[in-house]
Amino acid sequence: MHNAHAHAVTNFFTDNTYLSRNQHTIALRRLIAQELLPDLRDTRVLDIGCGDGSISLACALQASAITLIDISPSMIERARQQWRHHAHVTAIHGDFLTYTPQGPFDVVFMFGVLAHVPDLDASIEKVAQLLRPNGRALIQFTDTDCCMGRLCYYTETIINRHGYQYPLQKIRYSDVRASSNRHHLQIEEQRRYSLLIPGMGRLPKRLLWKYQLWSLRNPRLSAHGTEVVLLLRKQ
Repeated sequence: MHNAHAHAVTNFFTDNTYLSRNQHTIALRRLIAQELLPDLRDTRVLDIGCGDGSISLACALQASAITLIDISPSMIERARQQWRHHAHVTAIHGDFLTYTPQGPFDVVFMFGVLAHVPDLDASIEKVAQLLRPNGRALIQFTDTDCCMGRLCYYTETIINRHGYQYPLQKIRYSDVRASSNRHHLQIEEQRRYSLLIPGMGRLPKRLLWKYQLWSLRNPRLSAHGTEVVLLLRKQ
């Protein structure tokens, strides 16, 4: 990641209110991850852009080894404090694009990262390089291919024009699929969720959570969701 871009991303995610403002989003991602990867015993797991690690570790506490990596020093420090009593968890402050592990991983998590990196294809390629043959990746992104996704992208850009110091990347489902195929990552399963109209984020959190769950479980609504989670397997 270019130094200026990396610095801007780091500054944004140093905001200590980021996790508290996005608790329902994190909880929904965690639920989907647990459903798609219910058993990770005896696996080596990597969580890219881990935040406090609460998504991957909800699935992988029984894994043999878990590595958390994030470019934000404050997020990694939070992860270290939160999981300090788990000896099999390692938290690394750094850029995943330049990360060289001792060996490949069985599972790679990458939630909410692609919109913040300058090169989608390089990121997908790196995920493929980090996986062992037949390993799996769980990648989440906002799809700007769909109408609601485009609306949410432009709304988010306008609302946060003073918060982000860099433009969010427009991530299209078709581009992620093409890049995955190019790097021998086959889509095994996918989930769409979050049919939110701009402004709904101001609803009471409990009501918003119930709506998000309902739309996730409703096939007609979830088919139009802006958020996508792909379960990929390396060929």
